[in-house]
Amino acid sequence: MVEDTAKKIFDTLHQLYSTKLYPAAISVLRFLVNNRDAIWILIAVVIVLAVVRSKVKFVNSHRILPKVIDAVSGCLVILVLIVAFFRFGPTVSDYLDKYDSDSESSTTTTSQPQSTSQNQSTSNQSQQTTTPQTTKYLYYSISCSGCYAEGCNRNGYNYSGYSAEYYSYYRSVCQSCSCTSVYGRSFWK
Repeated sequence: MVEDTAKKIFDTLHQLYSTKLYPAAISVLRFLVNNRDAIWILIAVVIVLAVVRSKVKFVNSHRILPKVIDAVSGCLVILVLIVAFFRFGPTVSDYLDKYDSDSESSTTTTSQPQSTSQNQSTSNQSQQTTTPQTTKYLYYSISCSGCYAEGCNRNGYNYSGYSAEYYSYYRSVCQSCSCTSVYGRSFWK
């Protein structure tokens, strides 16, 4: 008998959650995420509640009000974090993916390009013509000298440009040629 009653209560609560509460929560969350000013309004409400809470602390006639304000403030802070995650998460993720792909491509080695001087000038020109003035790209520079391995150019090698693949290639050439002086860096340009 008790088990049947508990099962009916559970089924009723589950049905209420799945048909009423969950869809309402999702629609409110979508509204807050898609509304530009919603996060600022939520933060303002949290600040107002914090100010009210500090004033209520000094008035001891209300004992339940501070607990209610704390609970509402806590729920709103969690809601602000959820809205911020959904609103700014994709932007941050895209930025980090771009940053990771730049760093990964700088560590991979590739086979030697067929005509390095022609490819360097072509890649520099194509990057300069397609690069908008406001966008910056990683610019790579590496030079080495005093190379003593057999079959290597004694004067060394150098590369400057936007290609992480060429930078990686020349870095590996400088290492395999046992060059005494190697200088490489990358910066936004």
